[in-house]
Amino acid sequence: MASIQQTIVFPTTDLTATTTGATVTVVPRSKRIIGRLIVTVPSANVTVAAVIQHSADNVTWFTYLSFTTTGAGATANQIVYPTNDAVLPYVRAVMTLGGAITTCTCFVDFFSETYSQ
Repeated sequence: MASIQQTIVFPTTDLTATTTGATVTVVPRSKRIIGRLIVTVPSANVTVAAVIQHSADNVTWFTYLSFTTTGAGATANQIVYPTNDAVLPYVRAVMTLGGAITTCTCFVDFFSETYSQ
């Protein structure tokens, strides 16, 4: 039986520089992932390039989901789907800020279906 699960990968945080979020452990049998990025209160020229990375060992990281880089000073509410459905057991978000004045508030999560064996 499948159930829908929300995983907060990067809690709502005020950012002033590029930031790598804390590692979150997820159910390795998660499928049908839907990633979401929310950017609010951006400074006039900040851009945000966000990715969700995953890892089998919490040491070596691979990009799992990439969000479209936001326009200068733009808010965002993006949904993305992975090209590979299976997620490894450790995930984190990396928020890369660009522009002369870089401040904004960001949030990243994903929804998945979890299957029991």
